[in-house]
Amino acid sequence: MIILGLNIFHADTSAALVVNNKIISAIEEERFTKIKHYSGLPINAIHYCLNSASLNISEVDIITVNYNSKYNFFEKALFSIKNINFSIFEKLTSLKKKNNVKNILEDSLNKKINAKIVYVPHHIAHIASSYFISGLEEAIGVTFDGSGDFSTSECFILENNSINFIDKVTYPNSLGIFYQTFTQYLGFQNYGDEYKMMGLSSYGEPKYINRVKKVISYDKNGNFKLNLKYFNHHKNMMNFNSYDGLPVFSNFFNSKFIELFGNQRPITSKIREYHIELASSVQKIFEEIIILKILHIHKKYGKKNLVLSGGCFFNSILNGKIHDLELFDNIFISPFSGDMGGGLGAALYLSKEKTDFKNIRLETPYLGSNFSNEYIENNVIKEKDLKNSDTINFEYYKNFSDITLLIAKKITENKLVAWFQDKSEFGPRALGNRSLLANPMNKNIKEIINEKIKKRETFRPFAPIILEENYKDYFYQKFPSPYMAFVFKAKERAKNEIPGVVHVDGTSRVQTLNKNQNPKMYELLNEFKKLTNVPVLLNTSLNINEPINNDPLTAFETFTKSNIDILVMQNYVFTKK
Repeated sequence: MIILGLNIFHADTSAALVVNNKIISAIEEERFTKIKHYSGLPINAIHYCLNSASLNISEVDIITVNYNSKYNFFEKALFSIKNINFSIFEKLTSLKKKNNVKNILEDSLNKKINAKIVYVPHHIAHIASSYFISGLEEAIGVTFDGSGDFSTSECFILENNSINFIDKVTYPNSLGIFYQTFTQYLGFQNYGDEYKMMGLSSYGEPKYINRVKKVISYDKNGNFKLNLKYFNHHKNMMNFNSYDGLPVFSNFFNSKFIELFGNQRPITSKIREYHIELASSVQKIFEEIIILKILHIHKKYGKKNLVLSGGCFFNSILNGKIHDLELFDNIFISPFSGDMGGGLGAALYLSKEKTDFKNIRLETPYLGSNFSNEYIENNVIKEKDLKNSDTINFEYYKNFSDITLLIAKKITENKLVAWFQDKSEFGPRALGNRSLLANPMNKNIKEIINEKIKKRETFRPFAPIILEENYKDYFYQKFPSPYMAFVFKAKERAKNEIPGVVHVDGTSRVQTLNKNQNPKMYELLNEFKKLTNVPVLLNTSLNINEPINNDPLTAFETFTKSNIDILVMQNYVFTKK
């Protein structure tokens, strides 16, 4: 059974290929277009996935997408009746487009499609993208996001490979929209900027809880409602414009919101204490509502495992607070729990429905593009005529262990290293194959990278990657965290030895690593440990104001146009003269 899963007609469009219950490949379209959160058709991603298995589109049995226009039909109808000024024509046009997937793909690919098109409800696809790769037999399942198929949150009992619905929250009440509204208000107006407000929140105290509660109410079971007199999103159904594939949302707040909180911070203006404390207050309420919901579901059903999905669970501070409840033996969040993983979730759901699919732990998050040494030689070294370059040196190492020894030593000397290896990660976080690496023992490293490399806000933290066997020495965490999904409290040893990856609030977004997950990065961490007695590196994404670098030429350009000292691509090491 060959299943192609797609996230389309949304931001973070992507493609994923599942063949006979095995995940073959998955990648976001943004990696090819170089437009963050790209919202156009994932044509390049489709081609990549098919080519990864030497398949033609005509050989695909099922094409599935992570939405179903018929889902929540009565809720949508009721909303439309109550909001008669809402543009019915616009939504009907959009609906017609969404239900013509086959024709749109045939026109775009210029090929006949024989596959059956299957529409999987958005939040079912979300929870499937985590549950069916969790390896857990049974669990509570919870999703939260902005909106998908008119749901903004759904809860499930997950057992015996089945997804059993419990309850839901529907549009226009949405924690994702609540959080995005304040993100916009604080001047972070690009789609996906919520992580900036999350990082900012750690610098302040939640002094404006009561004021924020004027725009959202909730009870002891985590049931919540937005006070819509402060919002605009329900008047246009959260439509976004797309400029060359870049999703752009208008502000979700209105003049009443401005009266309550003051004027919106212009993007170029200084962040004041008020902004920091407001961010802290919003984060606090956001966490409290979701935790109350999880506590309620846990008390009612008593499961020992928890599976989470949806864009809200990219909030790693929240996830750390859920971990600290110590209610669950296992908490699983996929590295692609946002909409980019929806197509894969839909494909896994169909695998379960159509075959003898078995829920096994995700083997690898490295599901994207791969490039050989020969490709690098032809498309970088020869293309750039580096043998005659006055500015760049390069060397090929036959033994990769020579590279790890060299690079570990260079990092101890505070060199910044771009690390480009094997298949790219699926999801928004660099997990060791498209990474920028640095010395976590350098207390000034955060400022150096933010100001000189990333050109981004100075308040944003960096994450540690640590040998799995050593994480308990540095952090208060109950289980490994291979996908950088949780913020954990740092122990005194971490604060003293690796200050470059400990945030202002004494926490770190930890990635643990064992040898099976990534042998090359594991070896590099071991070499660094031998030199320093510290089994940790600073790990951030290899990019500068664009999606994570996907191909060798883009990585080389990032290296040459920045203050990065060394670029390692497969068995080649590039340095500057």
